[in-house]
Amino acid sequence: MADIIVRGTPLGDLKDRARELAAAVESLATLFEREATRLQREDEVFRLGTLRSAILQSVDSASTVERAASNGHRQAALSASLVRVGLGLVTRALENPRMQAMSRQLLAGPTRKEPTFGTVLVRIGPVGVPQDMGVVSISELARESRKDEREVTSGLIAQGNRLFSGKDFSSLIDILTEQILKCELSLPISTQRLYKLAEQYRLRLSLKSES
Repeated sequence: MADIIVRGTPLGDLKDRARELAAAVESLATLFEREATRLQREDEVFRLGTLRSAILQSVDSASTVERAASNGHRQAALSASLVRVGLGLVTRALENPRMQAMSRQLLAGPTRKEPTFGTVLVRIGPVGVPQDMGVVSISELARESRKDEREVTSGLIAQGNRLFSGKDFSSLIDILTEQILKCELSLPISTQRLYKLAEQYRLRLSLKSES
């Protein structure tokens, strides 16, 4: 029996062409999927770069505020010291026992612990990257709560936060970028994964801000 002809083409040839077209479509689908993945990775890397710039700018701004607060505190302390010295000279000149007793108390200066300034860290919260990130002034929180800076950092860590200096945060973003481009990681990234990466690459919890 003769081959069935469709518009002059044998049915067997049409089947072969159909298989070739199906393979080509499958190949194109794979190519489009790879391209979509590449574009997604590039978009995630761009988002991380934008976040890094914004976070580090916030670190710089907060550090500037801390330096200004520190300078203001030193100037206030110097003024108070000069006042105490002047009062001491006056009371000694007056030779008034009561005034001299008050003067000795003032000359002793403040008894409470001096406030600290300058510690600004990057915070990555329990939700992870990129949704839960920010900058926290540890020194400011310590002053407001009248706590030690280590108490403040311990409290934040107990709430599920990870704290990094500006330098270590930037290094962490470099690591995340590299792994995303290698398709070993994708956004969002959990805090647990970040903590493992920080340990793996020896990024430490820093108690000094990068200014």
